[in-house]
Amino acid sequence: MKKYTAYLLLSLFVAGLISSCSKLKPAANPAYDYVAEGRGTWLGMGQTRGLNWDSTMAALKDAGFNMVFPCMCSAGAALYPSEFVPMVSDRNELKLCLEAAHRNGIEVHVWKINWRMAGTTDENNQEMIQAGRIQYGPDGRPSTEVAASFGWPRKGESLCPSQEANRQLELDVMLELARKYDVDGVHFDYMRYEFEPLCYCDKCRENFIKETGLELKWPDDVWKGGKYRELYLDWRRYLIHSSAREIARAVHTYDPYVCVSLAARRQLIQHVYESDAQVWWEWIKEGILDFVTPMNYSEEAETYADLIKQQFPLVRGAIPYYAGIGVFRMKAWPPFKKAIELGRDLGEDGYLTFSLPSILPFLSQLKEEKINPPALLPHRAPETRFFLQPGKGESQEGLQIYSPGSEVNFKVDVMFKGKLREGISRIQGDIVLVKTSGEIVAKIRSLDLNQATVTELSVACGEQGRYRLAFYGTMTLSTREIRPFITKSFPFEVKAS
Repeated sequence: MKKYTAYLLLSLFVAGLISSCSKLKPAANPAYDYVAEGRGTWLGMGQTRGLNWDSTMAALKDAGFNMVFPCMCSAGAALYPSEFVPMVSDRNELKLCLEAAHRNGIEVHVWKINWRMAGTTDENNQEMIQAGRIQYGPDGRPSTEVAASFGWPRKGESLCPSQEANRQLELDVMLELARKYDVDGVHFDYMRYEFEPLCYCDKCRENFIKETGLELKWPDDVWKGGKYRELYLDWRRYLIHSSAREIARAVHTYDPYVCVSLAARRQLIQHVYESDAQVWWEWIKEGILDFVTPMNYSEEAETYADLIKQQFPLVRGAIPYYAGIGVFRMKAWPPFKKAIELGRDLGEDGYLTFSLPSILPFLSQLKEEKINPPALLPHRAPETRFFLQPGKGESQEGLQIYSPGSEVNFKVDVMFKGKLREGISRIQGDIVLVKTSGEIVAKIRSLDLNQATVTELSVACGEQGRYRLAFYGTMTLSTREIRPFITKSFPFEVKAS
């Protein structure tokens, strides 16, 4: 997140957690009519062409979804008129999608395939090859042949991230989305290297030598076993990170209301750090992302939950965390439903499904079983930070652990300006304690804020379980519009020794 000037530090004390919340829902606070959860689905580029957007969005709304992530562009194609890449559809799919989604109260975060020229024309593909702008392996094979060797045959090549023209193209295409369309967000995908043997093109050699001043044998010295291998891997990570940074800054500068998010790789060491060069947790620390959506695709709900546990220590509540459920692999209602339930118990902020065709058979069950109650999007609340003093230890997921009955100090930092283009003039509501499952267990204090204050906060922990501190309230924008919101802390755990 960008830095903002108006802050609020609050001090609160609670004698203990209580079990009843029947008196905690005053009608004057509409936020209590909702839960805080982002629910979305990805739509592949092939799935968006010719789609009946009105009926699709109506069906998603009825099932409780509040976001869609349609793939509308790549490094070589767009499903709308673009100044920078060829339009490859017969109609403006993005315009139709936005109109239908917004009529149904659904946000649109446009999925961009970075570097890969997926769906491009033969002419554009050949033009980039002839211009020397594509990725090559250390053995001289182009990116399509490298992909095929891993079992991923494809048509369009991938552009080299070390070349300035390609980096500018990535920025231009994503910024164009924010400038020309009323998008709610832009969504990185493939903002990485797809495979370890990429890229080792002549331009990479030229740029790496220029930036390091090294004399080396190419590509032996930078490929596996080479003496400059680790330095080259660092350079690849720098190229991807710096490109994501530049794009996010440009989008946020143009309009801070447009979110920047990432379909993050789930593997945390070998694939993400070495092969992909996508160290997305460093992007979070730097404020590049507004929320993250790791692609935790698995056949079993338990594996999905295990992946969340591994990733939580990297996020720690800095931004909302919406995990990706691979419904296309589960292929059945019971594991899909269980994955949603397990994710909520762990304290995730929402979920995305991959992809639209896979969830269509389950939309009626989501509706009939009331799996998705009315929800507010966590990334649309006033930017809030809950700071907890260290407990007696940390869980594997990075949750602070406290003993039952122990007193814990907190600070709450609420920003009056941030991710809302209109700004905020007043914030009203309640600080409460909730279980990670969403049950409100204690109201702490009501607040009516129009200026910054500084105080302390403490809470006496009660029975064992997982909890979050939360702010349920309304914000009055500078336009005088009043919107409900819910924002929560990173989970913590109360546990006996």
